[in-house]
Amino acid sequence: MKNKLIALLLLLALLLTGCGSAQGSDAPQDTTAAETVTETAETEDEQKIIKEIIAGKDFGGREFNIGWSIQYGFNEVAFTLEETAGDSINEAVYERNRLTEEALNVKIKGGNLCENWVDILSTVQKMMNAGDCPYDAFCCSVWFMYLCSVNGYLYELNGIDNLGLENEWWDGDKLDMYSLGSKSLYFVSGDINYLDDLSISILLFNKVICDNVGIEYPYQTVRDGKWVLDSLFKMATSYGSDIDGDGEYTTNDTYGFLENAGVFNRLISGCGEGIIKVETDGSVVLNQSEKMMEVFERMRNNLTAKSIKTTVIADREIDNHAVHDMFSNGQALISSNQVNAVFGLRQGMEDDFGIIPFPKYDEAQSEYFNLYSTASGSCYAIPVTNTELEDTGLILNVMGYYSQDTIYPAVIDKNVLIKGTRDEESAEMLELIFTTKFYDLGQWGSDVYGSICELIIKDKDNIASLLAKMEKKTQKQFAPIQEYYKFG
Repeated sequence: MKNKLIALLLLLALLLTGCGSAQGSDAPQDTTAAETVTETAETEDEQKIIKEIIAGKDFGGREFNIGWSIQYGFNEVAFTLEETAGDSINEAVYERNRLTEEALNVKIKGGNLCENWVDILSTVQKMMNAGDCPYDAFCCSVWFMYLCSVNGYLYELNGIDNLGLENEWWDGDKLDMYSLGSKSLYFVSGDINYLDDLSISILLFNKVICDNVGIEYPYQTVRDGKWVLDSLFKMATSYGSDIDGDGEYTTNDTYGFLENAGVFNRLISGCGEGIIKVETDGSVVLNQSEKMMEVFERMRNNLTAKSIKTTVIADREIDNHAVHDMFSNGQALISSNQVNAVFGLRQGMEDDFGIIPFPKYDEAQSEYFNLYSTASGSCYAIPVTNTELEDTGLILNVMGYYSQDTIYPAVIDKNVLIKGTRDEESAEMLELIFTTKFYDLGQWGSDVYGSICELIIKDKDNIASLLAKMEKKTQKQFAPIQEYYKFG
């Protein structure tokens, strides 16, 4: 859980404790002095933390260059003051960098690694082959940082003490996802970057439709741990009709569920299962468990088969852009998207919408999981051409520290939780979702992902034979893991 949420919970605990004063419940409470002492203590503690991290380090005004490249052209690294242009998120990035620069006497620069983010690996390869990489660190798409790691282009991070991975502004136990169960870690995320949070998959539901047809908002079902696959299937198939009566379901009609061909990856991740399994020795196998087959069959029978007219799979019946517009236009009860979609929906959708996580497999499952896009999700890494690892670790660590009170509040608190959600319940759901990130190599970029998507587009049910057929190809694709990641 992010540091800002922890701070809010501590504040709530402090207020609740104050209510139990010996003066009695009806007596007025003078909390001014206590609040002042608490704020002063927190400020002193914060100052002590950052002073201990910096330890008087002075970089003499040197430049620190970060190469970035993310899907959709997001820059979350560095801006000039003029480039912020009144954008609260860009202003927060600028302020984070300014604080870091003042603390360490360093100048943070950001450069677009390549014009097209899918060229990240080939761009890095050219730099490495030429022995000329101008960047001290990368902030790029997770999938391509994984590829860079198994091509020997990144440093292993666990040995860089100044990076301070034990600090709360890094993603803590979630970093284990990136290690693939090994002792190696090549890329990280935390408060320093925000596209990792904005790239988590969510479900959106139309509140106006719920009100009109008498469907209860599923918030309490989620809280009770009862939001499971069958709950989604029931809700999704309870709505949708051939509005114009032409006998066909088109963009003129209404639907219970809108998705794309990646729906199975999101559903199976919600059940706590990945498509790719990395064994304890680093070998890779496809998940061919009975649970995998069962979830696929249930998904097809209840949600994605062409015979189910009230579900649209993008680019099968209707193109992707039209599907996106249909939810915004109030024509669908439920749609899948990523957290970053709330920005556009807030501006362009008239109907109120709610946000919930993907469902669990069943009520016995202890927690929710939500798939994290390896394409649009970002992370930080250090190229092997960098010869000043501890200095780089220190700069990134200080950037992470200052991101807690700059980037995280601007992106998550102000823009997502407050402006983006439209209701406290959805904000509560997002706080849950941010703690349930699920990382699976078997999604975008892997060969098996495209093959499973094709099954869904063509409405085929032979998932078992497909996975068996793909086993050797998948093992070959991910074989470099054993070479570059340390197991045992």
